Amino acid sequence: ERTASKDADEPENFLRSVKGDRRDYDAESVHVPASVPYTTAASEFLYGKSVTIAALAAKKRKLYNLYLHPRAEKLPGGERDTVETVVEHARAANVKVTRVDDSWLRIMDTMSGKRPHNGCILEASPLPVHPVVELSKMSPQTNTISFQLQPQSLEELAVNGTDTSIEYSPTFAALRSQKFPLYRHPFVLLLDDILDPGNLGAIIRSAYFLGIDAVIVCKNTCAPLTSTALKASAGAAEKMSVLMTNTATDFLDKSIVNGWNVFAAVAPSETEENVEPRLTPLQSAPTILMVGGEGQGLRTYLKKRAQYFVGIRGARSVEEIGVDSLNVSVAAAVLAAEFMRPPTQSDSDAEVVDAGKKFNKSKPAVEVAETSGGFDVTLSPA
Repeated sequence: ERTASKDADEPENFLRSVKGDRRDYDAESVHVPASVPYTTAASEFLYGKSVTIAALAAKKRKLYNLYLHPRAEKLPGGERDTVETVVEHARAANVKVTRVDDSWLRIMDTMSGKRPHNGCILEASPLPVHPVVELSKMSPQTNTISFQLQPQSLEELAVNGTDTSIEYSPTFAALRSQKFPLYRHPFVLLLDDILDPGNLGAIIRSAYFLGIDAVIVCKNTCAPLTSTALKASAGAAEKMSVLMTNTATDFLDKSIVNGWNVFAAVAPSETEENVEPRLTPLQSAPTILMVGGEGQGLRTYLKKRAQYFVGIRGARSVEEIGVDSLNVSVAAAVLAAEFMRPPTQSDSDAEVVDAGKKFNKSKPAVEVAETSGGFDVTLSPA
């Protein structure tokens, strides 16, 4: 059995560095378990300081144990992800803190799936993800999004709970400081065929940063919310409202009946020359934006459910070197930012209210046209 070395990594030095005393820790450096210690069979291990802090602060999970190695102190970090901050959040959440030394590194590496954990691992229950059947009809001037849940097992109920609504801020974030902020309808992303957990996490991170109200994941076609995806989200998944659907087509059909507009992210037509004035869909109705995988994009049966298409027109010709699109996480962020941008003075009330009547049905897609002022969304029926 290995013991801690008498050097700068000595646990006592590490203990003093986080401004605690021995009463704040359970001294586990002497005994190293033969295998990973699980509090429950469903336990997950989150790794990295940013994800750990987010989980401790959000308190959406059941939190069991925090493992800290001196490595967590030595690696650089911002003011918000120091070891002191991790310990403070753990104390506030009444989470057991276990101080470990090098003899635990094999166990910690197993906990993190051999991925870099930087000396910080949190054991917790799975992240709650509501399995939804449909998004309900929105009530005027409300700040909640209601939904119908599919039946759950007792184990799923213990993790996900029975909540049937989430809160959202019904104003454009850029206008909240104004005396009379502008009302908007809710906006959610629906993700299909996102197989890379890194892309899934990155999209959730962008959605949280931009103020998107929820992310809906197609269970049977997307990567699961593994520790890799959670790490890629930089902790955003701990606070973001994440929902899941087993049958995307039924979900969309029912949500459309309930008044939700559905947009599909597609590759813009290179032959499309006409660009309509920019509109603000979120002033018209609650909105779902579907985003598909990088390979084939959205599946045909999902595109058929869309009332509008949206895309990003590149600034360079694909003939140059063959680059014809953005990474899916980047594209989702660009489109989401455009949807969440408040209307400008040039956006007339008639364009917003009568958006569905304004367009020429011969136009195949909504595109994002590059202008000197950024990206302008142009809408036309699918």
